[in-house]
Amino acid sequence: TGGNPSILEPYALIPLIFLCILKARKAKNSITYSIVAGILLAFQIFSGGAQIFIYTALLIGLYFVFSAISKNFVSNLTKLFVIGLVVVIVFFGIAAVKLLPGFDFIKKTNRAFGVSYSEYVGGDRFVFQDFFKILVFNKPYSSVYLGISAFILSLISLFLWKKRMVLFLVLASVFILLLGSGAFLSKLFYDYVPVFSQTRHIGRALFVFVFAAAILAGYGLSHLTEVLSKKFNI
Repeated sequence: TGGNPSILEPYALIPLIFLCILKARKAKNSITYSIVAGILLAFQIFSGGAQIFIYTALLIGLYFVFSAISKNFVSNLTKLFVIGLVVVIVFFGIAAVKLLPGFDFIKKTNRAFGVSYSEYVGGDRFVFQDFFKILVFNKPYSSVYLGISAFILSLISLFLWKKRMVLFLVLASVFILLLGSGAFLSKLFYDYVPVFSQTRHIGRALFVFVFAAAILAGYGLSHLTEVLSKKFNI
């Protein structure tokens, strides 16, 4: 990113936002955590990271869909609806002072009719054959990077695939890689999902992949530590 504050500052808020959503999902009274999540999402807008906000909202949406699929479907869906409603109300109530003038300004620019598909994809789309070059080994000027150790730990976390969070993060990672590749999923979002046709460089969605991979690396380290401690009595 070259240290671009409009990307780094809202990106730094993603762990806190996702944590609040998880807490709201598991807490008996989810209102407090939902309010904090809405405030932090508004901070993303104020930091100039509207595009990062879109990808953060996408991550939350994917988590909501995944969480709703369970035995207690109706109760889960009801709770997720309440969380989402509170988050949206708080977010818009705070961020409206910047969002509404921004929407009016967009109507006067060429983005009002959307950018071209080539602009939307951009030159930094993710190419699967360059996976290791881009994400594992340090590619110069790459906006996303895992590193060898984090990648190995992420692979180790797959032993815990029966854990719902691990499974969600793996599925979300695959989804984001497909979205950032400029392939069929990118075209689907460009054509049918609001706002996406007005954004550029869909490859930036890989920020979400790196975030998910970081959590998976934590699961992998936890599993590796447990295995080694049992085998070598450390």
